[in-house]
Amino acid sequence: MERESGPTVGYTGSSLVTYNTLISACGKAGMYDLVQSIHAEMQAKGINGDVFTMCGLITACERVCHAAKGVLCCCLHPAAMVLL
Repeated sequence: MERESGPTVGYTGSSLVTYNTLISACGKAGMYDLVQSIHAEMQAKGINGDVFTMCGLITACERVCHAAKGVLCCCLHPAAMVLL
């Protein structure tokens, strides 16, 4: 099977899918600080999040809260809630 050539081959730009993938992976790994910086970069570039972005952010929060062992935790900054 040959690899298709097209506009995405060698593409180095960032996209919503790229950011969502990074946020999801870092969130699952419990790397909340990195999730925050990736999300901030995404917003600075004017890339609006979607439902997948929110799920990644919530997953990261859940990991942080779980690590806090029951301590009341609200990780999402109000600005992060305005994604769409």
